[in-house]
Amino acid sequence: MIDHQVPAVTSWRDALRRTPAAWKVAVVVGVLGWFFTIGTSTTRTINGVSDCDGTDLGPLVVAAIVAVLAVVGHRRSQQGHVATRLPKRWAWIGLGVLGALVLVHVLRTVLDPAGGMC
Repeated sequence: MIDHQVPAVTSWRDALRRTPAAWKVAVVVGVLGWFFTIGTSTTRTINGVSDCDGTDLGPLVVAAIVAVLAVVGHRRSQQGHVATRLPKRWAWIGLGVLGALVLVHVLRTVLDPAGGMC
């Protein structure tokens, strides 16, 4: 019987080499997503007091893109030659990091729906 055990990660460089490209793109999208806004806003002034209502959907779009890239990357991390696969432990850590990034962008919308629109 052939042993198909995934070799251990030997260094950070090795871990980065084995990390799926989709995850690398997801991190870039997640970080640049802080500057991305999509939505509308309305501003009213009554007796000199301004009130702004708006919805910024940008963080939700970014969260959805990062989530899709996380799933695609996880599938890719478990395919291919055994020497290029991520060990399951590293794959779960990667998914946890990307999941936290998704959660942060969703919370940005929940806690401040107007976001960058006002």
